[in-house]
Amino acid sequence: VCSKRDRDLKLIVEARGVTRGKTPSLVVIEKTLPKNSFFHRWDKIFITGEDFKQIDTLTAWRVSLWDGSQIISEYKSFLW
Repeated sequence: VCSKRDRDLKLIVEARGVTRGKTPSLVVIEKTLPKNSFFHRWDKIFITGEDFKQIDTLTAWRVSLWDGSQIISEYKSFLW
């Protein structure tokens, strides 16, 4: 059963990489998911421009879903 939320959720993508100069990098992208989005289950986040260049070679990643300060779910790579 789907129910409406009474506040926004936050989707966070964290990506660790190594630049060409062998410098470690971390890119964090956040997206607010609107409240009361009935039946809406999928969304997307694009990593483009300077964020994409900063990651260069992806080494680890984590995607997490937050309700306020409480984590609801996360999915991450082995090296995270």
